[in-house]
Amino acid sequence: MVALLEHQLAVPAFRVPLARRPRLVRALDDASSAPLTLVSAPAGTGKTVLLASWFADGRAGPGAAWVSVESGDDATGRFWRYVEAALVRAGVGMPPRRAASPDVVIRLATALASAPRPVLLVVDAAHHLAPATVGDLDRLVRLADGRLRLVAATRLVPLPQVLARRLSGDVAEVGRADLALTDAEVADVCRGTGLRGRDVARLVERTEGWAAAVRFAARAAARTDDPAHAAAAAWSGVDGEFAAWFSTHVLGTAPPEVRGALLRSAVADRLRPGLFDALVGDASGSLFTQLVRSGAFARATGTADEFQVGPLVANLLRVELTARTPELVPALHVTAARWCAEHGATTEALDHARAAGRWRETTEAVVGRPDFGTLLLAPGGTTTPLAAALAAVPPDASHEASRVARAAGALLRGDVHAAAARLTEPGPTRPATDAHALVVRHRAVVDLAVARVRGDVEAGLAAAARVQDACAADGPRDADTVRVLVDALATQADLHAWSGDRSRARHSWLRGVAVADEAGDASLGEPCRAGLALLEAMQGDLRRAGRLAELPRGADPATPRSAAAHVALAWVATEHVDLRAARRHVDDAGGAATPSAAAALTLVRARVLRLTGHVAEARRVLRAVADDAPRPPAWLVGRVAVERAACDDLAAADRDPADVPADGLDAALVRARARLARGDTARDPEFVDALGHAGAPLDNRVTGWLLEAERLVRLGRTRPATAALRHALHLAGRERLRRPFVEAHPQVLDLLRAQPRLEAAGRWLDGSGGARSDGGDEPAVDATAVSGTRRLYPVEPLTARERETLVHLAALLSTEETAASMGVSVNTVRTHVRHILAKLSASGRNEAIRRARDLDLLSA
Repeated sequence: MVALLEHQLAVPAFRVPLARRPRLVRALDDASSAPLTLVSAPAGTGKTVLLASWFADGRAGPGAAWVSVESGDDATGRFWRYVEAALVRAGVGMPPRRAASPDVVIRLATALASAPRPVLLVVDAAHHLAPATVGDLDRLVRLADGRLRLVAATRLVPLPQVLARRLSGDVAEVGRADLALTDAEVADVCRGTGLRGRDVARLVERTEGWAAAVRFAARAAARTDDPAHAAAAAWSGVDGEFAAWFSTHVLGTAPPEVRGALLRSAVADRLRPGLFDALVGDASGSLFTQLVRSGAFARATGTADEFQVGPLVANLLRVELTARTPELVPALHVTAARWCAEHGATTEALDHARAAGRWRETTEAVVGRPDFGTLLLAPGGTTTPLAAALAAVPPDASHEASRVARAAGALLRGDVHAAAARLTEPGPTRPATDAHALVVRHRAVVDLAVARVRGDVEAGLAAAARVQDACAADGPRDADTVRVLVDALATQADLHAWSGDRSRARHSWLRGVAVADEAGDASLGEPCRAGLALLEAMQGDLRRAGRLAELPRGADPATPRSAAAHVALAWVATEHVDLRAARRHVDDAGGAATPSAAAALTLVRARVLRLTGHVAEARRVLRAVADDAPRPPAWLVGRVAVERAACDDLAAADRDPADVPADGLDAALVRARARLARGDTARDPEFVDALGHAGAPLDNRVTGWLLEAERLVRLGRTRPATAALRHALHLAGRERLRRPFVEAHPQVLDLLRAQPRLEAAGRWLDGSGGARSDGGDEPAVDATAVSGTRRLYPVEPLTARERETLVHLAALLSTEETAASMGVSVNTVRTHVRHILAKLSASGRNEAIRRARDLDLLSA
């Protein structure tokens, strides 16, 4: 018994050289004010070595004692006898047992109170103690009231005691991360083994600083005679000897619940409390805190409450799991896949499905998630990992959820043909789980996306209807259902608009806005508002279009506006001849996402080019529409024909009659321009009848009446020409539709000037009168004119000095020469030039001179 006591109270001695670890020695020294110092980490990480070297160096002080605990010491009652003997060696006098309290903790606390000095007690291998004994040790420290400092080394954190002391701040901790050997410490251990600097760095990375692994690697390297093979020997030491030691001394000696938790959770790369519980059955979270959150076997990833086991330990645990219970591995992967799918970790879920070879359960869980449809709607950069994960679903997984998953992956990669092919693969169509409704919904979402990209209106409308039916069958709408439903309605409206069914398009967009508003997220309905805005703009309701294209009241100001909204605003600005704003919105629109918006954007670009005198370039832009839309709908054919005719591209109708609509106002406008170009002023009854069609776009109706006024002016029939011009002003006035007047024939504009009543009615054309009936802000008007026509009025008149400066610019005088001629400073001339450019919406001097000539400003 005496020999056993001596062994348990002696500080362990080590025959191998120990790494010098001054940083940890300082940490132990600095913890002297804390009543409890806890050194916790798995076996082989250097806990005992650190405390033994610190103790042997005398840094623990004169009143210090050591107790080593072994398995069985607690159950047999030997542990407390060891503690009492250790305290006696440290100078603590014990009262006679007959006079002392039967409670060992109180007896020891009483003895410590009368000791000549405080005592430091090191308890090594405290993980062998039962929780009740650990609680008694903690009680002893508290009752000793500063007379006892306890330093405990353990493989697991004793949670209740440590958590309480963490809260009060009277515990110092040295954990697994602190004990990991640094580069310098590993180099110290490996001195003389033949390992070079880069080998040492690789060894640190591979072993994660685990002291036992480094020691085995150093021993294996030292045994080789050829320094060139030292590194290879070191790796074999890690993979062979350390792996065997880990199996025996870490897993073999761990309590069954700890060993089971480590092995079962090893299938996951990233551990979260819920996933750990699903794999292990740790509802209380105590094992997760002890093994994972404490840092004993994992490290934090940076994401809240998420941890990752290092590659060395993870590989050892997975090898051990496969060796011990190979039949359990697939089931654990299925459990992990299901949990990951249910919690939005789709990529991880599919990785686990691949590891298990069980695709049906996982793909049904993934595709059956409410947010799977919204993942398909996310911006491209955010779906790249998802696309890669879905690509792993094998072709032989032929059930419905797997087909949808593979099709979604192909769609996210931009391979629409592959997506369509996946959806038509043979196999069962009904999922076997309760996720059936969501799988059906997301199958329809993928079908809709494929049809949208392909431009298949019929298939797209059918898929949109199925999405809406599925969303209606899901019961109360959650956020994901609302997003999917609004997107389906927006796509349905786009398809109706492309096919020319404006009524159904308006209905679908309005439904999308209503669904978003009902959900309390007005910004979610922005694409539908933008589609409505573009529809209204193209029909001529410019005020309503402008309101719809702006963000709704209460929406997040950071909400990005869709391309369609910018196209609508560009259309409105062009109709108001505010070309600066039009260009800005054209640039902001970028590449319009829907065919209708893309076609409208092309028309706006052509109009801006035509209004700035670049007629040839406008023609080229319009000719490209046929290339971009091989099967353009009738409304687009008509719009393009009218725009080409406005660019004097009248020969196009003769070259390709298919480019001209057969009837309607579009066809009438093209024929009218062609006749006027030939000098034919005969009356066309069909043209006048077409002008009366109330459903035609406003700009076409106004343009038609201006062409009729031109025909009558050429005939010298002033009175009916005035009536036609008055009708055009009446139609355009409410929306401040300026563009058709800017592009009207000079004789029509002369008539407008010559008639006082017409001039008064048209005062709004230059922004100088005629307040809007709705009291809204008057849009800014650009002072740009088409080459060969004249603007009716300058938007903002140039001052006399600005006109003088403009004349000098046209004479190609430099800034200095202009200043000398005008008798002003160079800075004054530069100010005049800036004002001229702003008023003429010109980007440079040459453009300003060209526009001034178009407006007859140089001859005034």
